[in-house]
Amino acid sequence: MAKNAYRASNHKDEYPQMTRYLIRQEKMSKHAKYIEWRQNGSVPVPLIDSSWLSPCLSPRHTLTMTKHSSVRIVSLATLIDTALDHRASMFDSALQRFALEHLHPELIRRRGAFEENAEWLTLSFDRVSTYHRIKFRSIDYYTQKTSTVDSIHVQPRRLDRYKQGIPARFDTALVRVNDAARELSYLTDTRVAQVRVVFKLPNAACNSLFGQLPDAERPEPFFAYVEWFSPFPTAPHPDQGMCHVKGSLTDGDCSRLFSVIDVRRTLRGVQLIPRFPAGGAPEGWTS
Repeated sequence: MAKNAYRASNHKDEYPQMTRYLIRQEKMSKHAKYIEWRQNGSVPVPLIDSSWLSPCLSPRHTLTMTKHSSVRIVSLATLIDTALDHRASMFDSALQRFALEHLHPELIRRRGAFEENAEWLTLSFDRVSTYHRIKFRSIDYYTQKTSTVDSIHVQPRRLDRYKQGIPARFDTALVRVNDAARELSYLTDTRVAQVRVVFKLPNAACNSLFGQLPDAERPEPFFAYVEWFSPFPTAPHPDQGMCHVKGSLTDGDCSRLFSVIDVRRTLRGVQLIPRFPAGGAPEGWTS
């Protein structure tokens, strides 16, 4: 189309001429469609549902996981190693805390309860299956076709078919942290987290950790190890209309605040815009 527009100009000050050409072509196309519609009997156009949103913005989507894992066996040592991509250095502690919250929710609220009870809660496995995508699918309002409208990538470095390196990618997601029985408020009921690992426990490990729970209370088999950002402020920035967040740190060694969560708590992917210091982006910045 752009080549046709250029050919239709006199090749002097061509951009305004190309713009006018494209505008005229668009008008002619719309008029031709209108004539075709009238000749076909003027079939009524269906009204747009007032609640309709673009599929990528619609909150009505379904979280889906692939039937088979991306990597069938990954050792816990590989996930914990800070020299590798996942860098889930506190993976075992986070999973123990998650299990303790489900087995004895009354203890986790007491300060120091995790440290006191973690000794008897040992992990009887040394490997998990990992997944590189969390997908959200939605049904299109007009076509009724199901398609992927959002995807959270959790993938270490890899090589393409030309043996060229592809950098690691660990997306940030919006995670529900408040289960209050009321309408969801994104400022108070959700929090941003970077997803470092999406994994599934072996069946024997699930039975070992959660076997004493009734089937209705057992968590789903898909979990995620995440590193948290700070909670949203009570109101967006008055000038930008955006919320400022930063990586949350633990009180002790100032490392990133971490958790293992049920994958179903992830609501969608979220994009963060870095806020550089006055001197600009630091040297070596590549994203």
